[in-house]
Amino acid sequence: MQIISTQRALLVFWDDLVFLEAAVLADERTAALAPAVTEHLEGFEAVFQGDLMSRRARLQSRARKKIADGGWITPSAHFTRRRLG
Repeated sequence: MQIISTQRALLVFWDDLVFLEAAVLADERTAALAPAVTEHLEGFEAVFQGDLMSRRARLQSRARKKIADGGWITPSAHFTRRRLG
């Protein structure tokens, strides 16, 4: 039995749900399970939008703190600088 991890990134979770939906639909013995998976997929946009808004709020908070501390660096520039050393 395949277990979908809820600890991975949200889009990975979505990929797993899409795969699961297709897999259960592909077998007539499990096709009756598909509506429950489809229901979760249909509600995913609202969950994803909520996740994006939460992420936006965290990034905005970090930006305000950086400016208040006299610094200025974007999250992606910070990541690139750390990787490039």
